[in-house]
Amino acid sequence: MLNAQLTPDYAIQSDANAQNFVIKRRRIVDPTQAPGYKPVEGEEPPAKREVWDDAKWYPVTTDGLRAALDYVRLQSAVARETSSLPEFLQALQEEGEIIKRVIGQCIGDPLGKVSVVVR
Repeated sequence: MLNAQLTPDYAIQSDANAQNFVIKRRRIVDPTQAPGYKPVEGEEPPAKREVWDDAKWYPVTTDGLRAALDYVRLQSAVARETSSLPEFLQALQEEGEIIKRVIGQCIGDPLGKVSVVVR
């Protein structure tokens, strides 16, 4: 089963039957922000925790893999603080390079110079 972290906030997995790529998105849950939370006097508040949710599903095909990687690249760039189109396009390029480096490290090309499906 595939299970690889692509960026600090996104990972790619295959499902149990290897029929889909699953993009997982990391989020931090703060139980003290829940609508029904009531602090207990004398006790420490519950700790924040990391949760990985299913964000998107893609078929296990070459096009599915391309779409999954492109989704991560785009969402990561959108999450950055950019105020102009050139800054956003730069963020897209940088996110693509990060993913290429991760893939390169997995296949023995630590500089990420391998040609991969990230556009």
